[in-house]
Amino acid sequence: MTDAFTVVTYDRRGLSRSTLDDPTRPVTMTDHADDVAGLLAEVADGPALMAGFSMGAEIGLRTVARHPGLLSTLIAHEPVMPNLLAEGDRAEHLAELADIQHAYAAGGLSAAFPAIARHLGIDPAHDETEGDLTHSP
Repeated sequence: MTDAFTVVTYDRRGLSRSTLDDPTRPVTMTDHADDVAGLLAEVADGPALMAGFSMGAEIGLRTVARHPGLLSTLIAHEPVMPNLLAEGDRAEHLAELADIQHAYAAGGLSAAFPAIARHLGIDPAHDETEGDLTHSP
């Protein structure tokens, strides 16, 4: 992709090398969308193409809503947006997210990852490949 486009990645506010001005203030999706807008104002010379995955997809959707015309294309892959689900599915997914948030609040990222794996049906103790796949030596 880099041979045809300028590719920009960044550390979201409060993650990795990005620090918070006020660690007691929660970071909102609006903050993330405004950060995307600020970054693109510095590096882009027109509407940008954005690919967002999971939470990045949700940030992209918020960016489109808050900053019309900033993006020419958004590929929003699997945004975490259970409130858009039908009522029957919504409660289950909201409960899953609440469980993950509770695990994170109680024990940080190391506690959240097992909760995420459990809700996705991933069992790290049984990391088996699909039966019809072969492995190269």
